[in-house]
Amino acid sequence: MAQVAKRYAKAILQIIQVQGLNRREYLEKFDVLEELFSIPESNKILRSPVMPSDLKLALLDYGLDQVDADGDIRDIMRYLVSQRREHQIPKIIDCLRVLIDEAEGIIRGTVTSTVELTEEEKNTLSEALGSILQKKVFLNSKIDKEILGGIVLEVGQYLVDQSLRTKLESLGQFVTTRTA
Repeated sequence: MAQVAKRYAKAILQIIQVQGLNRREYLEKFDVLEELFSIPESNKILRSPVMPSDLKLALLDYGLDQVDADGDIRDIMRYLVSQRREHQIPKIIDCLRVLIDEAEGIIRGTVTSTVELTEEEKNTLSEALGSILQKKVFLNSKIDKEILGGIVLEVGQYLVDQSLRTKLESLGQFVTTRTA
């Protein structure tokens, strides 16, 4: 996580906790801002150093009006624009999501395989990892034919590579060093 974004995310989380708000509901209010950054036209406006701050604030306010956001969120956005850090908003939201997950004992990860895993297989992996990490694990799945077989798990700072490709590469290195 970027340090600047993490500091802002921590401050937002502190506001949520002090006011006794539901973390997930509060986070959902920021989804509209992520959408604004995903639309090419509004993304250009929000990230442009030459666009006027009033235009950026109007765009952010429009999005926040759609989700009936409270004054605290609007104040944070005004402050970010006044500090010329509106480009940090997507990173701040990502950091806030991670901090909320940590506070709730959740960790997210990705399982990569050559074929789509069934829900049962993903649930089994999630439960096994959850018991090891003592957290609730949510896995997204990704397909990558280049791993040839097996799976690659990326969860938090952990990487478990049980792919056939990696095993073959390791075997090739072992054979090369043995014959040299």
